[in-house]
Amino acid sequence: MDDELEKTIRHEQLESLGRILAGFSHDMKNHLGIIRESNGLMEDLIAMGALSDDPQMAERFQKLIATIEKKVVESAEMFKNLSNFAHRSDTPRSTFDLNDLLREALTFLSRFARLKQVKLSFEPQEDIPSLYNDPSLLHHIIYRLFMTCLESLQAGNELNIITARKQATVQVIFRMDCQLQSDPESLFLPILQTAVEKLSTTITVVFASGNQSDIVLTLPAELK
Repeated sequence: MDDELEKTIRHEQLESLGRILAGFSHDMKNHLGIIRESNGLMEDLIAMGALSDDPQMAERFQKLIATIEKKVVESAEMFKNLSNFAHRSDTPRSTFDLNDLLREALTFLSRFARLKQVKLSFEPQEDIPSLYNDPSLLHHIIYRLFMTCLESLQAGNELNIITARKQATVQVIFRMDCQLQSDPESLFLPILQTAVEKLSTTITVVFASGNQSDIVLTLPAELK
């Protein structure tokens, strides 16, 4: 591969990573802000002695505790996925579980769907074989395809990410309940196509009946 092209790919990856981490940081700030606010309110309630003889306040107190617990669990899961995400680039190629990689990616990408009020879902097929490939570059491609889908979706639309096994390959299907706004031939920049070829993968666009369209990423399933 041409050195200049290699640098361009890496630049695109860093750009993707920066935007993902910025969104992640924003989410973590919101989570921790809710935890801090809830803790402060509980401290006020305790100081006022409001829980001793007021059932309604006691119920409110329990709801606050539940909110804190929920946010702590969500934050812990996000940090776990951040750690896994960061280690994907430790080696150029490694063996990994595709469903796990997608769960990591969607931890960060779901924020962009929420901002656009797009309903996001994930349907992993459970018998997907392990892959031997470049997981960091695959993260980059998934990010680009995800953002391409969001460009065609409006508030209230749905985007379903599906994994499937097909003979000696596995597929990541981006299924939208709308038609793509762009010409399929111009959807993917040459730089993205080069990254796809580097992973020995293919991208196809499938228009189903009605207002549904799929972008299908196909990867070799056999171990190298």
